[in-house]
Order: sequence, then structure tokens, then C-alpha cells
Amino acid sequence: MYDGAIKNNGRDRMTIAHEILHLILHQPVALTLYRRTDDLPVYKNPEWQAERFAGELLMPYDQIKDMTEEEIVEQCKVSERVAHYQKTHI
Repeated sequence: MYDGAIKNNGRDRMTIAHEILHLILHQPVALTLYRRTDDLPVYKNPEWQAERFAGELLMPYDQIKDMTEEEIVEQCKVSERVAHYQKTHI
């Protein structure tokens, strides 16, 4: 993953950013894998938090607000899937 991120592989860059948030926000209490989300407000879901953090870190709103998804992929070095998600959720 590290090698892929260095080579600007969008998926690897997103995964690393995602995991950084888990290290910062979800420790030292206990880092656990939380799969059930039906009884949890979305903003409290650790996976949602990590995805939103990674999206904002790699594709800040002020930078991408007027870009197409293709421009986001090229400029921010992310995958098409992530660029689409970020663009449709800003």
C-alpha cells in the first residue's frame, strides 16, 4: 500500500488517509471493528468518519467545488469511485 501511495495509486492514497483517522480519533480507548450500523447515527460511525476525513484531506471542498470528476481524479490523484463520492456529497 505504501508503494502504491508513493506511485499516486488513488485507492492506496485513500486507504492510508482513512486509516490515519482511525489512528488519530479512535485510540487510545480501543480500536475495534464496528460492522453494525443500524443503531448508530451515521456521523458517529467510525467508518463514515474515516471516509469523510480521507475525502476532505485528499479532495478539499475549496479545491474541487468547480471541478469535474475527471479533473478531481487527475488533480487529486484519487480513484474515479472516490472522486464521484466526494463530488456528490459536497
